[in-house]
Amino acid sequence: MAEEGLTTAMRAWEKLGFAQLQRELDAQGLAVIENQNQAAAARKRLAEETREFKKVPDEEKLKEFKNLLKEIDSMTKRSKFAETSFLTLYKQLSDMPDPAPLIASALDQTKQLAQVATLQAENRRLRDELATQQAQLAASKSAESSIGSLKQRLSKYEAMAS
Repeated sequence: MAEEGLTTAMRAWEKLGFAQLQRELDAQGLAVIENQNQAAAARKRLAEETREFKKVPDEEKLKEFKNLLKEIDSMTKRSKFAETSFLTLYKQLSDMPDPAPLIASALDQTKQLAQVATLQAENRRLRDELATQQAQLAASKSAESSIGSLKQRLSKYEAMAS
C-alpha cells in the first residue's frame, strides 16, 4: 500500500517536472521584477504629467483625470497583489529540493524491504528444513549404530550356534 502511494507520488512529481518548473519560475520571476520596475517608472511619469495637467484650469478635465487616476491606482494595487503572491510562491518553490529523487529512493527502499521480508521467510523455512534433516540424520546414525550392534550380536550368536 505504501509502495503504491510512493509510486503515485513519484509519477506526479516526475510529471510536474519540478526542476523545469523552477527554471520557468526563475524566468517569470525576472519578468515580474522587470514589470514592477517599468510600472514604477511609468507611475512616476504619470505623477509628473498629473502635476502638469493640474495646472490646466479646466475643472472638467481634472475631474475625469482624477477618476482615471483612481482606476490606475486600483489596477496598480491588484497588480502588486498578484506580483507579491507570485513572488512569495516562487521564493518558496525555488528554495525547495525536487522531491522526486527522494520519493524514488523511498520506493527503492520499500521494494528492498519487501525483498528482505521474502528472504527472511525463505531463511526461516530453510532453517526449519535443516533442523528436520539434522534430526533425521541423527536418527539415521542412531539406527546405523543399532544395526551395527545387532549385526555384531547376530554374528556372535551365529558363531556360538555353529
